[in-house]
Amino acid sequence: IQFGYHPNLEIGFRNDGPLRPDHMDPFVNDGQPFSVGYQLTRNAIRISIDKLVCREKSVEISLAFALDRAIKREFNLGEGEIRMFVHPDWHDPDAENLDGPEEVAPSRLRHIILYDGDGNENVPFDRVREKVKSEDWLRRVYQSIEDCECDNGCYLCMRSHNTQYHAEALEKEKGVMALKYLAGDGEMITEPDPPQENKGRPDL
Repeated sequence: IQFGYHPNLEIGFRNDGPLRPDHMDPFVNDGQPFSVGYQLTRNAIRISIDKLVCREKSVEISLAFALDRAIKREFNLGEGEIRMFVHPDWHDPDAENLDGPEEVAPSRLRHIILYDGDGNENVPFDRVREKVKSEDWLRRVYQSIEDCECDNGCYLCMRSHNTQYHAEALEKEKGVMALKYLAGDGEMITEPDPPQENKGRPDL
């Protein structure tokens, strides 16, 4: 698991058309397909996860949600000040101070981006990077989640506005497991996600 700090990350969003249960209806104008979208430049932290270490979407999503909530609490940030982009197409710029094992094939990595939602540079991602590298801080984070009396993550320990888009993948125990692994206090034990039928959904 690697953490990359990007002070000026270019993030692009593209919509090719509405998704149906089994296909996508492309936008068409005068018989020609088209896309709509926009691009942002934001300060960001990238979480890059080796598929051979973490083979379940629920583990990486739960880790990202736990970090999102902990960072907001640590730096007194509002819900909209950090936003999340899960599994983007990644074209790797030069990240400053990439932390974690090197020489991992790009095809083995999945990425989650935590970025400055407002674009006003209120989120101190340079300091966030130091926190996520700290075993003591990570240990405090997972201990606070374990101490929470909720059953499967709540707005005090893991959930936030960002979780609404991936709520089905959130699992408290797996988030704690991933944090313990990063803090050097446990192992990463995961199972591969079951194969899913390819329904022609495009990469966005």
